[in-house]
Amino acid sequence: MKTGVAIPDDIVRDAIRLARKLGKPRRQVLREALAEYEVRHDADSIREALDRLCAAEDSGLDPAGAEAARRILRESEW
Repeated sequence: MKTGVAIPDDIVRDAIRLARKLGKPRRQVLREALAEYEVRHDADSIREALDRLCAAEDSGLDPAGAEAARRILRESEW
């Protein structure tokens, strides 16, 4: 989907400079920046990423300890 937004000139200049440095198109840098911002500010995304990581690794906790850890993560403010 294409959309139009007003972005301050200094941010656009920084994005252009970064895009050149990384060898990426400006639109890709802006798209990646928005995606990263969303992940960093969306507690559900962070929790889901941590859940995937924990599911892939053996935590070494007994079932009661694992449940306590999950409860603490759910109740924590990210």
